[in-house]
Amino acid sequence: MEHLRKAFILTLSLTLCITISYGQLDTSEAEIRRLENIEREATMKGDSTTLFGKIWSNTMVVNTPANYGQVI
Repeated sequence: MEHLRKAFILTLSLTLCITISYGQLDTSEAEIRRLENIEREATMKGDSTTLFGKIWSNTMVVNTPANYGQVI
C-alpha cells in the first residue's frame, strides 16, 4: 500500500511540474509572437524609429546574402 501511495504522489508531482512548465511557455510564446508582430508591422511600414528605438538592440549584428560589408 505504501508503494502505491508513493507512486501516486510521484505521478501527481510530475503532472504538476509539467503543467506549470507548459503554462510558462505559453506566456513566453505569446510575448515573443507579440514582439515579432510589432517588428513585422514596423518593417512593412518602414518605421525605423520603432525598430531602432524599441525592438532592435544597439549591438545587433545582421549577416545577409545582400551584406556588402557595410556597417549601418
